[in-house]
Amino acid sequence: ESTDFSRINDKDGSIEASHCDETTQWNLFGRRFDFHPAINPNSGLRLVWDLLSMLLVVYDMGAIPFQLFEPESNLFFDLVAWTTRLFWTCDIPLSFLSGHTKPDGFIEMRLRMI
Repeated sequence: ESTDFSRINDKDGSIEASHCDETTQWNLFGRRFDFHPAINPNSGLRLVWDLLSMLLVVYDMGAIPFQLFEPESNLFFDLVAWTTRLFWTCDIPLSFLSGHTKPDGFIEMRLRMI
């Protein structure tokens, strides 16, 4: 069975239904849980991820040129360097799983269309 996702109409703010077949449903103790592999671009998770990426871009703008001076290694810079490496590595597959909003206001959540 498929699940409906929201579509917001820009003209009057009404919500329409769009259809997605890429949903897994689980029943646990009589409750139905839907698992959607795509991440809504308007979700709180995506907002936090985008804000963190902006912060790390600003940090990288200073840290990468600073490496030209070959500073001594310390725990703080090593931790932040590994954190940014891991973040950008995780960002790549997350981008392939994030939906996007089309010009007509449709939120595309189908993985094969992302």
